[in-house]
Amino acid sequence: MSNKKKIKFVIKNYPRLILKRSNKFFYVQIVDNLTFKVLFSYSTLYFLNKLKQKKYLTCKSSFLVGKQIGKLCSQYHIKKIIFDRNNYLYHGHVKALANGLRSGGLIF
Repeated sequence: MSNKKKIKFVIKNYPRLILKRSNKFFYVQIVDNLTFKVLFSYSTLYFLNKLKQKKYLTCKSSFLVGKQIGKLCSQYHIKKIIFDRNNYLYHGHVKALANGLRSGGLIF
């Protein structure tokens, strides 16, 4: 038997939010689930350049990324998404991102 995980793909009409996290930055992409094309993406890099912070990744910056993604989704008339966190634990920065998404008006 192999130790490979079996991944079940759930195809719905909702776009998928894909999360990638490194030690310094947080990357978020919104992907159309039917055509697998990236609609838009956002990162903490944009906020660090605008706010001129010296720290790389904070819970405040991940919250702001979630809020900005919520605003971009409202411009595209997206209200519901699938939150794909890529086996990251739901605490800390991931939880702050999810709270930012909820405050931006998204449902998942």
